[in-house]
Amino acid sequence: AAVWTNSIDVAGRQWPASNIRFARSIDGGATWSRTITLNDDTAATPGGHIFHGAAWSGDSTLLVAWLDERGGASPGDAADQGGHPGHHPESNLEPDARIYLASSPNGGARWRPNQPLWGAACPCCRVSLARGPDGAVIAGWRKHFPGSVRDPVVAPLVSGRAPPAETRVATDGWVYPGCPHTGPGVTVDARGTTHVAWLTGKTNGEGVFYARRPAGGTFSEPVAIERGRMTAHPRVAALPDGGAIVAVDPDSREFVGLLLARVSADGRVVARSKVASELGADHPDVVALPDSTVLVAWMQKEKAGDEARTRIRLIRVR
Repeated sequence: AAVWTNSIDVAGRQWPASNIRFARSIDGGATWSRTITLNDDTAATPGGHIFHGAAWSGDSTLLVAWLDERGGASPGDAADQGGHPGHHPESNLEPDARIYLASSPNGGARWRPNQPLWGAACPCCRVSLARGPDGAVIAGWRKHFPGSVRDPVVAPLVSGRAPPAETRVATDGWVYPGCPHTGPGVTVDARGTTHVAWLTGKTNGEGVFYARRPAGGTFSEPVAIERGRMTAHPRVAALPDGGAIVAVDPDSREFVGLLLARVSADGRVVARSKVASELGADHPDVVALPDSTVLVAWMQKEKAGDEARTRIRLIRVR
């Protein structure tokens, strides 16, 4: 299953509109179905449906969640609580987004109507979805708390039910009068432990951090992966030993490129590796394989004569 967004220029919009697009292959990728649009408001004026996550749930259910501008009240409305409409009373800020869900019970052959979920989401901080060992899916995103605080949260993602209350991963208290443009990375391991990596710009506490929550437990104290002021889009993969690999694309005065950090089962950073890039790495993704290796992919800008080009790089890490 492949999920992506398109770009639609609309007069008067600051940013292009977009749709969530989908296609599937039932023969291992040799052929693909026709492309369809998953957001079901296509009869209206093109709007924003973007920064999606996708996951497989249960036996054959596909879940796609994204940040949607539909149904959003203005920033001057009351604070959102538990998925009900509304935004925080900070009228000078860009409107929040609501997380919408599309689900298919049969591997993408048929899709249910869109379901609105949590509001008060930062409008450009990507939603992450992660499947657990029991087939359940966890969603992670950055929430807009009162006072323009932007901290990461997670919650179970259940199709057809009222959205459960989210859990704050860490109380950074990062006050940012806008959208940071970086959501958390989330994964769930074979033991049911949730692993989260995220960026914070909290004054005197900037950097990328990692925390974990055992099944039925609470989140650990954050562990610093990289400190300092930067932009970054961290992602995380769980390891069989209970640890994790965190992939980060820091862009700071100290380092520009790709950073990999291994976190041990007891929550310590035990190894680090850096791949420098003069023009920067961007938006990594990471997955652990059964053979005890990890695949890391990212977009990297490179010089081509007097111009810069973007290539997708892929490495295997033992």
